[in-house]
Amino acid sequence: MKIRIAKKRASKAFKIAGNIQKILNESLEKFSSGYLRITTLVKGRISDYYIFFMNRSIVGAYGEIEDEGFVYGKEAEKMCMTVENGIAVLYSVDKGEISSIIKNYPFIRVEEKTKREIAKVSDGGSEYRKRILEKYGIREPDERQIERILKCYKEG
Repeated sequence: MKIRIAKKRASKAFKIAGNIQKILNESLEKFSSGYLRITTLVKGRISDYYIFFMNRSIVGAYGEIEDEGFVYGKEAEKMCMTVENGIAVLYSVDKGEISSIIKNYPFIRVEEKTKREIAKVSDGGSEYRKRILEKYGIREPDERQIERILKCYKEG
């Protein structure tokens, strides 16, 4: 479901070059409420993500992925944090408008995260994966293993 957001004048635009956490932190410092729109092109598909913040904390997120659909809440937030290339545009929006968006679309809500907590979420990529694999003694699959898994999947 597409979220209706009133068109606002952009406050600032950023080029994303693996620095989404820095951009988000800067946005939270600059404005107490608003949203960050992140647009990226991966494998020929355009994705748009929105991170909503209020009182300098993240309160909601959603994403629209071309040919795949929508993601909401925590899942959308995590996907935003993995974006390495693209454009981010910051919009300063009144706290009341952000509250209204969250109220009308409660499924986009995420637990409120302060600037310090954002680092933990953005670490959810490769470092988190390494820790989990190590914790459970799982090795990265090699090319042959992947081919066997795909073959089994295709054969049913």
